[in-house]
Amino acid sequence: GAIAEHYISAGDRVALVALGSRGVQRVPPATGIRHLRRLLEEIGRHKFVERGRLLPDIQAVVDRCPRTYSEVVDAIFGELQQLFDRPQVSKADIVEVFKGYLPNFEHIEKGKGLDQKM
Repeated sequence: GAIAEHYISAGDRVALVALGSRGVQRVPPATGIRHLRRLLEEIGRHKFVERGRLLPDIQAVVDRCPRTYSEVVDAIFGELQQLFDRPQVSKADIVEVFKGYLPNFEHIEKGKGLDQKM
């Protein structure tokens, strides 16, 4: 809530994707005090903690989230390196790594290599 308030007071648009007891809830980006109230109300509707600990699904998301852009890049290359260390790697395996970090990433396999496309 404090982060949203900071950016909204600076005139920035803020969105919310909340993963909690009610599943994934999205609030589209907007600005203004009414929007801040809407964000805070949505956050308040979720249960993130039980008996002093984050819910397991929430903890899994937090644990997987890198903290900086360089950590994101390191995480992607780390996962790719693990793939390439295996004896067999498919395009589908590589696509799955990218989908984990780029939600809108799509790949349509057409069965052609780079040489066939030229």
